[in-house]
Amino acid sequence: MAFLATAFCSKAQTEAGKFVVGGDVEFSSAKNDGSFSSTRGLLLLPNAGYLIADNLAIGAGIGYQYSRYRQNTGSDVVNENPLSKNHGIIFNPYVRKYINIAEQFKFFAQLSGYYNRSKSKFESGNNYTINDYKVDVYGGQLAPGLVFFPTSKFGIDFALGGISYYYSRINYNDSPIGASIKSFSGSLNFTAPRVGVQYYFE
Repeated sequence: MAFLATAFCSKAQTEAGKFVVGGDVEFSSAKNDGSFSSTRGLLLLPNAGYLIADNLAIGAGIGYQYSRYRQNTGSDVVNENPLSKNHGIIFNPYVRKYINIAEQFKFFAQLSGYYNRSKSKFESGNNYTINDYKVDVYGGQLAPGLVFFPTSKFGIDFALGGISYYYSRINYNDSPIGASIKSFSGSLNFTAPRVGVQYYFE
């Protein structure tokens, strides 16, 4: 009740000279009975920033990403029941511009860079390692969103998609032979925004 009471008498603060810390935590788990497969994913991405001017912040996030994919066919034959694991480190610098739309709400536009260095392992069902490979991903994104301030120091982010470009380079077993992938996408998602929490202080 006390938290709800402060929500309607607090002021959102994004003035110059303030610091902001927060981050994203995501966990996913899915099982597909039709294809006998299962997936798991984890993302930990803390970030810190500084408001260099009123309603203008710069910062960066450094985090960890893990994903796992298992195909369950019930066979012991080589190349059956494959398992794929991926571990990666993420670096995510950003610039964010806030625009006031109400006392407790702000619109923002965020331009961010992205770098992910990951190592993956693919195994067959008998635990025979088929392939190890490294992946470097470079990219950037321009994303809109909304921030709700339940108190003057806490903000809840709702990112709504955006425009992004990524370039991936895959190297197999430290070999110069590899593959590259380029992707460009744009979308707005108002029904399932990405949610994050930020803390603002001097």
